[in-house]
Amino acid sequence: MCANNALIAQKTTPTNQKTALEYLQNNRIKLGLDAADIAELHVVNAYTNRHNGVTQVYIRQGWHGYWLNDGHATISVLPDGKVLHVGNKLASQIANRVTNNFPDTFLPAHLQAAFKAVKLNYPDENAEIRIQANSNNNKTTNPKAFFVGFQQNLNILVEPVWASVPTLGNNSLLRPAFIIHLTQQQPQYHVWQIVVDAVDFNILSLHDAVNHCKVGSYCALTPLAKATTQQHACTEFEAAEQQGQKYDYNVWPYPLESPLHGPRAIKNSPWIEGNADASPYGWHDVNGDTDPEYDITRGNNVWAQDDEDGNNDDKGYSPKASDFVFDYAYNPEAKVPIDNIDAALTNLFYWNNLIHDIAYHYGFTEEAGNFQQNNYDKGGEGNDFVFADAMDGSTPYNANFYTPKDGEAPRMNMGLWYKDESGTVMRINTPKILEGKHNIAPAVYGPPLPITPKFLSGKLVLVDDGSATPTLGCATLINPDAIKDNIALIDMGNCEALDKSLNAQKAGAIAVLLCNDVEGDPVSPFGDDFGQAKIPTAMMAKTICDSIKLMMVAGETVSVDLKELTTITFDSDLDNGIIAHEYMHGISNRLTGGPLQVDCLNSGEQMGEGWSDFWGLALTTNSKNNGKQARGIGNFSDGQSLAGGGIRTYPYSTDMNINPITYDRIKESPEVHFVGEVWTAMLWDLYWALVDVYGFDEDIYQGKGGNNIAIQLVIDGLKLQPCKPGFVDGRDAILAADQANNNGANQCLIWQVFARRGLGFSANQGSSDNTTDGIQAFDLPPICQTLQITLQAPHTITAGTDITYQFTITNNSSTQTLNQVVATHNLANGLTYKAGSSTCGDPSVDGQNLIFPEQTLAPGASANCSFEVNSAPGNTSQIWFTDGAENGIGNFTNESTGGAWQATTGPDAHSGNNYFSANGSTESPTEAILTLNQPITLSGVLPVLRFWHWYNLASYVNGGIVEISADGSPWMNVSNNSFLRNAYQQVITNANSPLVGQLAFSGNSEGYILTEIDLSDYAGKTIQWRFRLGSDGETMPANWLIDDIELIDAYIYPAEICANSSENFSGCAQEHTVAHPFAVGIDNTNNSNNALNENESLKIQVKPNLVTKGQQIIIQTTSTQQINSQSQAAMLRIFDTMGKLYCEKPVIINQSNVIQLPSALPAGCLIFQVITSSQVAQQLVIVVNN
Repeated sequence: MCANNALIAQKTTPTNQKTALEYLQNNRIKLGLDAADIAELHVVNAYTNRHNGVTQVYIRQGWHGYWLNDGHATISVLPDGKVLHVGNKLASQIANRVTNNFPDTFLPAHLQAAFKAVKLNYPDENAEIRIQANSNNNKTTNPKAFFVGFQQNLNILVEPVWASVPTLGNNSLLRPAFIIHLTQQQPQYHVWQIVVDAVDFNILSLHDAVNHCKVGSYCALTPLAKATTQQHACTEFEAAEQQGQKYDYNVWPYPLESPLHGPRAIKNSPWIEGNADASPYGWHDVNGDTDPEYDITRGNNVWAQDDEDGNNDDKGYSPKASDFVFDYAYNPEAKVPIDNIDAALTNLFYWNNLIHDIAYHYGFTEEAGNFQQNNYDKGGEGNDFVFADAMDGSTPYNANFYTPKDGEAPRMNMGLWYKDESGTVMRINTPKILEGKHNIAPAVYGPPLPITPKFLSGKLVLVDDGSATPTLGCATLINPDAIKDNIALIDMGNCEALDKSLNAQKAGAIAVLLCNDVEGDPVSPFGDDFGQAKIPTAMMAKTICDSIKLMMVAGETVSVDLKELTTITFDSDLDNGIIAHEYMHGISNRLTGGPLQVDCLNSGEQMGEGWSDFWGLALTTNSKNNGKQARGIGNFSDGQSLAGGGIRTYPYSTDMNINPITYDRIKESPEVHFVGEVWTAMLWDLYWALVDVYGFDEDIYQGKGGNNIAIQLVIDGLKLQPCKPGFVDGRDAILAADQANNNGANQCLIWQVFARRGLGFSANQGSSDNTTDGIQAFDLPPICQTLQITLQAPHTITAGTDITYQFTITNNSSTQTLNQVVATHNLANGLTYKAGSSTCGDPSVDGQNLIFPEQTLAPGASANCSFEVNSAPGNTSQIWFTDGAENGIGNFTNESTGGAWQATTGPDAHSGNNYFSANGSTESPTEAILTLNQPITLSGVLPVLRFWHWYNLASYVNGGIVEISADGSPWMNVSNNSFLRNAYQQVITNANSPLVGQLAFSGNSEGYILTEIDLSDYAGKTIQWRFRLGSDGETMPANWLIDDIELIDAYIYPAEICANSSENFSGCAQEHTVAHPFAVGIDNTNNSNNALNENESLKIQVKPNLVTKGQQIIIQTTSTQQINSQSQAAMLRIFDTMGKLYCEKPVIINQSNVIQLPSALPAGCLIFQVITSSQVAQQLVIVVNN
């Protein structure tokens, strides 16, 4: 019945909505969904973008009439009806995860639990709550939502939903729950979304819908010592005296970031120079006629008002300009910030409107959910202009933005930021090596130094009084020309400090710095000057002064700022970067998941702060900037200088030396700003990479430059990505946006940018709710490697034999020839190049570095090459465990439910005759588990588990994993970071699978592959491992074959070959080879004499085959190859089957060699191996005690 309802809904939707729903229906298996999962799909919102014709379809998932809190899909459809991109976050196997039915009523206990969770006082435990149905019954809001409250105040929104509750093993249940929305005005502004379990009243999750951008303690990279603000330029910012014109705004205009970055200027009718469609009737109209309705800082897009008391009401002060001339004085030295409220509100009003108009051009329009009181019949919901509160009392050291759904007004709170400082300081500006702030002690005589934000600046000049100790300044100075208008530097000693100061004053100094003559902190110079001293004096520490004088002797100019510190206030209403940052929270919330779903950015890996930082940078950049510059965020508000690092861990820059962060960094902290700045670093790289190709266009509205292209991609990426995105979701959405906007012209550029910071082709975000489970990668898709190189090497060799490397260099360009293509390879220790073996000409050899002859590659051409290297016989792995199933399942225990592991004989073995196999059941969800019986203690340098396997498992539904138990601890799935070769590739999305939510082997391996797992994390521990096959019991296939399992202390030869062209294209390829003590791929328990011979041309025969310790034996070695005198020498090596070496002795090929066996040989099967420079042969010999 439900499935039929879904089909009916499709028939009544517009064409592109139907396309979206049909896509989910036709691809449900691929998406890990069953028919019941998509039986109740609701199109919450859909609109078509004006600039590219792409239709966004936003879908919510339901079950038995109630929405799932975590069931969303974003389907983007091209104008031709093809699906461009799918952002799938639909829940799977709902029927098996629901635990309870919804209760009949909403109880006071539910509301009380919510109040308690956010520490709000519940009005009255005995008060009766009233419930009112939601009058909006269409599909654009939760159809089950209602309002509750006390008496007549029914303002608490409640949404019944199925809430996801994690359980052990990465599974999750679906519990009936209520999302209770509570607004808290003070002491800080919050709009809480509390998810309360409908059955047991537990708090399942808690989210604040207000984006708070307060600086976290982690941000303090730039020391306070460097946080000086040069406010002296602000004297230019007073209002002009000439008569203003109608619609004049005196502001720090686009693209200035703050008062630090330039002076105020008059901007007249800014909406005319921008996008006329965005504000067609100007910034003060709300009804669509030619006369403005408001002569205050209010209009269709924003109402900028004062909110000193922080109560978020609608009665704040706004400056009135009956002539519409918003030109107000600004005093940077005002004693209280409120004295500048008119100038601050004008700037806040201007920037909110400007951002509205810019964002409108890039697609944040009425139908997309923008912020306007009147939508002028262009779609979307109106009555949602921005309340922009200046100098907000609830937001000290902070700014925030609250975004409700389309049709409800958002609020921007801009707070005051304070710097609480005290003392007297000297900041050294030059030379760079001495840059920094130092405490100084002011004299008790003379005038004081200027008080922050003012300061006294000057160059230091060492005095000369003409005596034997000229820098003491105890007599009339003989260098007054040098001293005049500078700061005199004088050493203490021999006379009073006051006398020194007066002598410098007579010479024309503007201030005096005295150098203490003893170690320790400086002390205030003393003296009774009777008003004689007219310039300030202070003392600095001896160590600092000694450093300064050394620089002066070296010819350096030392310049300093001197000032008294005090508490200073900075108004974020003047920090345009922060205004833009906050506004972007509204944009990203309305665009991700659609304008009616504004709770999509509350997952752990969401990048909300990243988009906001990017927006603040992009809207304060001009053609004079470049990507390598260090750009701080919030320098003005935080009281830093232009050169300050801002309030993030690193300033933003495309220079990795300035900002080195990569994707893996989000694992260090889930804090939203910490996560966000990683995303900004990637977007900022993208911005400048596009500028490098397409140039910078000063026209932010109609421009065609790389900056315009980058902004459009970011805005469209927000629309295309799924609800609750992670980094890979965001990257893929930007790639899709480029396909829609630019026909994919920038695909490889985008890949290169993201790969540079670890979000490359092989990167995996894991769960978007978890910041610790992602895997960074720096690789590109093959199509994006102009110069592509591939490398092949054997997975395993016998120690002492040759390795053959084969590599191919390809020019993927269709137009460009690559010249002077040179490949290089650095040989690993223990390897030597085999002269004459290269098929592309012998390389030049420089130590371990091989440089191959250069080549020219025409468009589309490839060059192949192979070469050989000799490996050292002594470099070998140690074998701790090996099992090829030839003796059955004896080393393992089958712990399966439904399916079962068994040792199978047949042609499908990787080697020998047998292999381990398991099949999933078709009757019910099953697990087939193969567990190692005897734990093994790991030692050595590099413990590695290796096995060959062949799997054919329904993608995303059935899967196989390897689990480890260390020292008896619970079983844990192996992390993808631990794989050296052939890691997991898919996440199991089928909730009916025992492995749901876990990375696993899934799909079809298309034959046997070798997987290697680094177990170094378990070094020194006793471990067991198990192979676990999970099947949903319904979807086939579910087959897993495993053979040739071994645990070794691996000796690995890493290999990397790189190629470069004269056009600066480059590429590298990596491989590795494990050195084995004996030939592999053969069952090592076979006792036939020559079963292990690696080369038929070299044979070994040990007489007798059954020997005792210390016995003298004869070893006959024969070779059918032509050998010269240099190659007749060989080495005999004796191992046990675990790879431990007991003996090495020289032997001669084609002779009988008499060998005395060591008496310390163990009893059992030993491997006798003979190695030449190019061959190996070995034989199993049984050693007995007597």
